[in-house]
Amino acid sequence: MKRIIFILVNLWGVLLPARTQNVTEARALFEQGEEFYIDAHDFEKAINSYQKALLILEKCDATNLLLYYQTLFDLAEVSDERNDFFSAIRYMERAISVENDTVKACIVKDEGPFSPIRRLSDYYARAGMWDKALLLKRQRIESKLKEYEKRENGSSDFKFDIILEDYMHWIKNANDYKYALRTIKKVQEQFSSSTYYDKWIGDCYYNLNDYDKALNSYKKAGYNVGIVKVLAAKGKFTEALSLQEKIVEEEKEHRKHSIYISGHEPYWEYLSMLANYYIMIGQYEKAIYCEQQNKESVYSFLNMSKAYAGKLDWEKAKEYALKAYQLHPQERMQTIVLAVLAKCLFSTNDVPVLQNSISKLIRYLGNELLISFQELTYDERSRYIEEYSDILNQQIPIYAYYTHSDSIIEAAFNASLMMKGALLNSENSVKRIVEESKDDSLIDLWDEMRADRYILSKELEKDSLNRKLNVDSLQKVIYNLEDSLIVKCKEYGDITRSMSLKWNDIQQHLHSDDLAIEFLSFPINNDSVMYVALSLRNDSKCPKMTTLFEGKQLKEFPDSLHYQCKDMAELIWKPLLSELKGIKNVYFSPSGALHNIGIEYLPGMEDYNIYRLSSTRELVTGGKTETKNRAVLYGGLRYDAGFDKSTTEKSLAILDETFKERANVRGLGLRGGKEYLKHTKEEVDIIGEELSKVNWECVIDSAAMGTEESFKALSGRKIGCLHISTHGFYYTKEDADNARYKFMLIDNDMVSAEDKALTRSGLVMSGANHILEDEELPDNVEDGILTAREIADVDLRGLDLVVLSACQTGLGDISQGEGVFGLQRGFKKAGANSILMSLWEVDDKATQILMTQFYKHLLSGQSKRQSLLSAQKHLRNVEEGKYDEPKYWAAFIFLDGIQ
Repeated sequence: MKRIIFILVNLWGVLLPARTQNVTEARALFEQGEEFYIDAHDFEKAINSYQKALLILEKCDATNLLLYYQTLFDLAEVSDERNDFFSAIRYMERAISVENDTVKACIVKDEGPFSPIRRLSDYYARAGMWDKALLLKRQRIESKLKEYEKRENGSSDFKFDIILEDYMHWIKNANDYKYALRTIKKVQEQFSSSTYYDKWIGDCYYNLNDYDKALNSYKKAGYNVGIVKVLAAKGKFTEALSLQEKIVEEEKEHRKHSIYISGHEPYWEYLSMLANYYIMIGQYEKAIYCEQQNKESVYSFLNMSKAYAGKLDWEKAKEYALKAYQLHPQERMQTIVLAVLAKCLFSTNDVPVLQNSISKLIRYLGNELLISFQELTYDERSRYIEEYSDILNQQIPIYAYYTHSDSIIEAAFNASLMMKGALLNSENSVKRIVEESKDDSLIDLWDEMRADRYILSKELEKDSLNRKLNVDSLQKVIYNLEDSLIVKCKEYGDITRSMSLKWNDIQQHLHSDDLAIEFLSFPINNDSVMYVALSLRNDSKCPKMTTLFEGKQLKEFPDSLHYQCKDMAELIWKPLLSELKGIKNVYFSPSGALHNIGIEYLPGMEDYNIYRLSSTRELVTGGKTETKNRAVLYGGLRYDAGFDKSTTEKSLAILDETFKERANVRGLGLRGGKEYLKHTKEEVDIIGEELSKVNWECVIDSAAMGTEESFKALSGRKIGCLHISTHGFYYTKEDADNARYKFMLIDNDMVSAEDKALTRSGLVMSGANHILEDEELPDNVEDGILTAREIADVDLRGLDLVVLSACQTGLGDISQGEGVFGLQRGFKKAGANSILMSLWEVDDKATQILMTQFYKHLLSGQSKRQSLLSAQKHLRNVEEGKYDEPKYWAAFIFLDGIQ
């Protein structure tokens, strides 16, 4: 291709003999640059010759010449060869900008590897500018789609297939599978009903971790290699290995007879796939043998590295990982290569190279996450996060812990900012964008999706024989609605903007007396979990990692002694004393078991203002919530209330209206049991009076009116404060299985692990005793058990403060990176800003005193945190210290209470 353009350049000179001597000189320099570039591979001399030619051509006002264009093009190419991607971008952008009709007639603009648009998009990708790279690739596809839509012939076109195939290869580097899936389906529908594109569709589903759909597409395409990939992904390694061995043998026969099967991978790729499956089942020697017979490629080198790592030969493993990296230094494949290389470098104690590798890895992964999350549904984002959780949540912190490298510690802090609550933040960003868009069609999509989710959840609670709807079909409808919603949301905002924050962004929001801490926990050896603190001050040159304790050390302290002896404080806070010098305000994000311990109340920490945050990212993103002076209070609930027909019909009318307007949610639940809590009515009455004094609009739902229906009817009503004083509960999976409550027995493949966990935490509302005592309920009546999963589907955007005056409301399943899957998760997903919650069973009377005092101080102008501290101090002093023990006052903690 370059030789053809070179001939055209000279032909242009013949056609224009009147050109000046200067242009002739420029052409000579260009030819010299070509010789250096193509024949000698002396890139420095090539660039020098091209730049001299460029200067001459610019002085000659010859910017419209093909020679000028080709000089810029080649400068871009040589810069790319030297990994100077920003120069490559600059030269190629200039080349494209000066294209005229003559230039366009001499180059292939839309097809082929030397298309300037394609080359520019590659440069953008290599420079980490994935958004620009994606835009160019998509524009190229979409322009061709529009062109072919006008054709009468419905069959595909060879040139278009080349472009689309190029795009499919490229998205392996860009992780653009969601967009590719939509595009290819559109192409398939438009051009033919052939299964030509089913392999590509299967690849998209496979990379989105939707293995059932991938398997279906691969079967349609007759693509056995794809079927093998799905079997391996599902853990069926023996079946995968057996089928792949057959594929390799068949391909050997094809090669003997020179048979080429269109659309199939080269033989060397089949061998690498087979080697990979040998590695998966621990047959490392067979894997090495496969790759020794294979051609050199990034996949081959990567498998060799993994196989030698499996044999614990880390020097050999590093050797091949470095070869894989050097072979494809800039492609997206590097995230995989760098992850393997990092492990080898760490195991061989090659810290300098490890530092560089980790810096690149965290940058590549960050780019991938920012791009991918823009296109994916919540479940797809969840699978994607799970894929990278090991390297970001565990491996990088481990490398930082053992190497003490500042740059790797920075990477660990940035990884924590990226991953902690990533799913929760992305979902809430979608809600925010929907609200702020003021787009009726987008809001309608949102409401329709929520309504269908409500229907699905109610159906999933029933035995499969009693379901009135096809839940599989409804799930597909919900998926398509969410997919359309995500695409449309991109027109109005970025759901990933908080994920791009780095440690220095947090530092800019710290004052001289502030300290931000990201607690991390990760496994070391086989039986232990290490806890460390990544701390950041206003004057820090970089985050500091401090080793704290091993998880098993926590078990040495009975829960009752956490807040009464200094040993626990010395375990968690004493190692941080040097960082705490001169500090007044401590902002921390917990990890692991620290989610369930009120470390802000440990002895010796009384002089600090300590704030518990979902992530220290909240210091940047947690702006003040605009709220209405409206409060809803629940207390004095009648758990044995009957289903009075008039009350039920009124509740259902409210529910039906909300269902039509904003859509609704689902249900679960257990302050200490299911008996009436007499002090909760006194509690909400006093709080209601205090709120009314400062002109808050206040509604109290008590007795039989405090139903699950009334809570769900709050959806979209823009309240500022929600107070719920009732029984709360959290069950582990084992406890739930033993309890055998029907409302917790959702065991369906369509329900995610998160939703299953949220079904085991909840609040008990009026009338709940009927379901708790296993009575049959009337149709169309809620059971009174309000689960965290149901709460998550209620629209509580604008809710600044939630007070859960109940037992165990801060507990739940602890997820690495995502926090606690319990009531706090449900309310956060619903849109609540800050939550006051409990870590254990609380005393009815003591809690009533604490809560009423909390509101008095809050409404007098104190901050949320200070109001809680004042209320705790008051409780400890009343009735001659009757409630001075921590079990009465230390259960309640604030999450994100920094406004």
